[in-house]
Amino acid sequence: FVTSYPTDITDELIDTVIELDKVCEYFHIPMQHGDDYTLKKMNRKYDYATYKRIADHVRSRVKDVTITSDFIAGFPGETEEQFQTMLDRMEELELDYSNTAAYSPRERTVAAKWTDLYVDEDVKTERLARLNEKNRECCLKSNQKYLGRELEVLIENFEDRGEKGTVVTGRTRNNKIVHIPHDKDLTGEFVMVKITRARTKQNERRPRQMIFQVQRFVTLANEIDKIRSDWYREIYPGVKIVNADFQEQSTKDRLLELHKENNCKLICASVPCQDFSLAGKRDFKTKRAHLIFDTLVDLFNFFLFLFCLILIIFHII
Repeated sequence: FVTSYPTDITDELIDTVIELDKVCEYFHIPMQHGDDYTLKKMNRKYDYATYKRIADHVRSRVKDVTITSDFIAGFPGETEEQFQTMLDRMEELELDYSNTAAYSPRERTVAAKWTDLYVDEDVKTERLARLNEKNRECCLKSNQKYLGRELEVLIENFEDRGEKGTVVTGRTRNNKIVHIPHDKDLTGEFVMVKITRARTKQNERRPRQMIFQVQRFVTLANEIDKIRSDWYREIYPGVKIVNADFQEQSTKDRLLELHKENNCKLICASVPCQDFSLAGKRDFKTKRAHLIFDTLVDLFNFFLFLFCLILIIFHII
């Protein structure tokens, strides 16, 4: 579940995540900053205590839940003490991962006008680096909790890494990335894996969330053996599969059958907008044309009925 505001996390929403097998155990709850005074300046209607209470409540209800967040370094007027408070509270919250960024002004916002409070660029850059390092530590600590455990993984990709061999990559139900050494393309299959190593992948900006190394696996869910590639993206009504692998009607029918049976787990990973393709747009235009046509037909029928009613009244008179 992705929200722009922590207070959107209600008991009803948590119950939905628990009860619906097709909804995975992942919450993105942006906090923006860990210091209460800075949060007030950001016009956020919550404080650290409120956020922590929500995060703790989610963890107490949802097993193996992943909670991610957003944090900004160098907000106008941010002091070193306030920044350090944010680092300390990131660790206290035990977040699995956070998107991080240095503050940049947005037009038509109050903070953009506080030019006299802008933090020096060198200071922002240094604070962002420290924020990323704290984020990396939190990621690694989160990953290490799963060492030795067996997890269900949906395979998304097959890659030949040359001398390092071939690897299949997938995601757990709580959106953790898993790498599995294997010589066959298992894209689209569910497998059970045992986690043997945990790490994070550091790039120039921030650590990438949750990288696992896997020692062994067993195939799971023979129900979907023949369905490959990104079939799991087809979970929204009205969006057609346009991938070349899925042009056969039999495959589409099988997808719909699995969806209706409610015993096939579907995972919605991060899907770029272009993956929905122009076919979805054409469908929307077609539906809109049908809606206009139906409206015109209804209007015609209404006026026809009104005309007949007038004729009847005149005939009676």
